[in-house]
Amino acid sequence: MSQSVRGQPTKRLRGIVRAARGTSAGPVFSIVVLAIVAILSLGLLGGPGPGLVTAKATGDPGDVPNRTPDPVKVFVPVVPQVPQVRGSILFIKAGNIWSVSGSDTISQLTTSGHDQYPSWSHDGSTIYFLGLRSAQGNVPCSFVAASGCINADVPYTLTYPVLARMPASGGSTTAIRSGLYSWSGRRYTFFYGLWQPAVSPDGKTVALITDGPDPFTDDYELALMAMATGKLDRAPVAEDYGLGHNDPAWSPDGRVIAYAYNHRNGTLAAPRIALDYVRAGTSRFLTSYGYAEPSFSPDGRSIVAITTGSRGEDVVILDATTGAVQLRVTSDGRSFQPVWSPAGDQIAFLRTDGLSIDLWVAKLSGSGTNFSVTGMEPLTSQSGLDGTSKPSWFVPGSEMPSPPSSQPSGAPGASASPGG
Repeated sequence: MSQSVRGQPTKRLRGIVRAARGTSAGPVFSIVVLAIVAILSLGLLGGPGPGLVTAKATGDPGDVPNRTPDPVKVFVPVVPQVPQVRGSILFIKAGNIWSVSGSDTISQLTTSGHDQYPSWSHDGSTIYFLGLRSAQGNVPCSFVAASGCINADVPYTLTYPVLARMPASGGSTTAIRSGLYSWSGRRYTFFYGLWQPAVSPDGKTVALITDGPDPFTDDYELALMAMATGKLDRAPVAEDYGLGHNDPAWSPDGRVIAYAYNHRNGTLAAPRIALDYVRAGTSRFLTSYGYAEPSFSPDGRSIVAITTGSRGEDVVILDATTGAVQLRVTSDGRSFQPVWSPAGDQIAFLRTDGLSIDLWVAKLSGSGTNFSVTGMEPLTSQSGLDGTSKPSWFVPGSEMPSPPSSQPSGAPGASASPGG
């Protein structure tokens, strides 16, 4: 798989002056202090004290009667600029779903510590996600050792994924499909993955990466799951050397799924983005090697993704028809998991800083296929976010600058199908 909140400010200490006590020098010390106070008071009242530099010695005109006092320069603290976020962005920290919205308003939505891959429904009423759960199961002894088993069955504890949903306003969680897999009359139990779920714009289908329904014969590839029945249908797309796929993302019109087609160059990963035309049942490559993690623009004409290389990973904008690079959003080698705002004017992404991962947002200007970055701000700081889960963004109609247009992304069958 691919890359596989703020703390309270520390209180500042304030120094405390304590009087000397418990010594015989106390009275003498008090007299010396009173003398110093008297000298300083005399200096403040206009008379120079012994050992103090006078005004004439420095060339200053000194205290002139009826002189207008020097103006006081008022200290104005610098107020940090807080990025404005339309709608709400979901992200994962320590296995819990969080959201950020408005002027950096951050809220925690779940507390299980085992949640991944949050995804908004198209209307913003529901949040879909994967929850990891544990269960006791048995496997044949041959799964564990070729020989030397005491019993025919070996008990163990397994962790398996469950695709679930919850109301965006809060409330109970509803399981949609479990990854548990049983055979031999439920004597044995294993699991298959349901990773990186992406809900279609009409809410009827989930695109995900799975080795189901049979984890012993299937690879991790793109599949479609009907929301109503939970039935898995593996997409008719090829894979390269059993490396499978990653990062499914729907076009705004629901006709195309962009995904990462995994390849390798020696020991190095060399993914490329492909397009699956759902209704036509065809697919084609969009980019050359070195691109992954796609997310469509609201009008479907562009895709934000990452480019991989020896310097790391950076966010780029690609033409959704030709795959040509339209804009390089970052150049730090530490940015990944980008997602486009439904309003079209911002891109959110994760960025590593040392051992920490934070959520950033880049502000865009321009339209169509002509963009430029006008600003870039962190939404979290040293927050240690989970880097395996891509953020998900929803903007209500009341906050949209204008209704986005939906256009088909590319032409079906424009080039050869992915085949390796």
